[in-house]
Amino acid sequence: DNGVDGTVLSLRVYDGRLIAGGEFETVNGLSIAGVARWNGLSWSSLGTGLTSETGVTVSAVGVVGGDLYVGGDFDSAGGLPTRNIARWNQVDGWRPLGSGIDGEILALTEFNGDAVIGGMFESAGGRTSRNVARWTP
Repeated sequence: DNGVDGTVLSLRVYDGRLIAGGEFETVNGLSIAGVARWNGLSWSSLGTGLTSETGVTVSAVGVVGGDLYVGGDFDSAGGLPTRNIARWNQVDGWRPLGSGIDGEILALTEFNGDAVIGGMFESAGGRTSRNVARWTP
């Protein structure tokens, strides 16, 4: 089975690999939900990946300070509870960002060394922040 079984919403290069984020459950027949990496020959997951009881969506993928950040709609990353945003690197694997975001993330970029996110949410890290927020690593 070639390709992704759903929609790809975001693409980014990280650590020499192409990262695809979206609304999918399998890539080339492998069980990889929401985010996958391509090394030029094959697809693989990042650690144990992302999970959600209602299906994983990764709408935004960005690189901030050398780490990969993914945002969207999901409950856990690498087996750790998260709320719609997580950070990945080769040393630490997946890590949550504080208490997360209370809604869906649709955009993510780096600005002045911080991760800046946009989407449909009311709070970020437990603080009121309507639809745009920043995270200082």
